[in-house]
Amino acid sequence: MQQITRILKLAKVYQLYQWLVVAHKYTRLFARQYIRYQEEQKILDIGCGPADILKYLPSDVAYCGIDLSEDYIRDARKQYPNMRFVCANVADDDFVLMDELFDTVFCVGVQHHLNDKEMEAVLRFAWSRLKSGGRWFSLEPVRSPQQGRIERWFMDNDRGKYIRSAEAYKVINERVFENARYTVLAKIDEHSLCYYYY
Repeated sequence: MQQITRILKLAKVYQLYQWLVVAHKYTRLFARQYIRYQEEQKILDIGCGPADILKYLPSDVAYCGIDLSEDYIRDARKQYPNMRFVCANVADDDFVLMDELFDTVFCVGVQHHLNDKEMEAVLRFAWSRLKSGGRWFSLEPVRSPQQGRIERWFMDNDRGKYIRSAEAYKVINERVFENARYTVLAKIDEHSLCYYYY
């Protein structure tokens, strides 16, 4: 399993794996149903990976993607030369992006790779980059007692070692977004959850 984890750090291998496990279906749904991009809306994607979400957004989107993987960022820059990408870890104490604010900030499949302290740091960064009235989205795998053996096996063997219950995600989110209104938008299926803060 360690070898699989290692090779998934390569952008092309990661994209193939995402296609094999049908993750693109959730990415497409997330982009179309929840982001619902409108003209001049500025978007920040935290943990953008190779920026596959851009396949489902207009080509003129005002987009900035951040990821700590140099390989993912290099691949994203090659595929989308007109977009902005930053290679950095937003959970680092000394990370400062810019003074820029965004209408929509999101992360897809990032928080389950982070321990509680790192997740809270990412959420605080996200909150600091939102315009007043902006929207924060998060889409994460969720542990649930209803899951069968196959779903549990995938979660147990996921590169992300912090797949939480819906309640556990909520507790950490509420430390940061305590005064924000939020909605659990959907259980996209029995093991994915989308939060929306505004």
